[in-house]
Amino acid sequence: MALMQRSDALIQRTDMMRSLSSWPVGDWHFMRDPATKLEGIGGRLENLPEVRPVFQTVGPHDLIMDVWLKDLSAVQRLEQALEIRLLY
Repeated sequence: MALMQRSDALIQRTDMMRSLSSWPVGDWHFMRDPATKLEGIGGRLENLPEVRPVFQTVGPHDLIMDVWLKDLSAVQRLEQALEIRLLY
């Protein structure tokens, strides 16, 4: 693990309980994206404060993303921001 950490292959992260944060709404997104679009998706999502971990997977969904939101009305705004960042 030390070798992986030194080579940046392993990045440790400390998180907190969502229920103790000011982001009480949790939302998971299961996405299918063309393989040619997967490269660089993290860079297009990194400036969205709602975005927590993003996982590239193998299976029916290429990406799984956890987001934290201030309230339920923020879901639609986030989905619009995702569409703009990922499709254009």
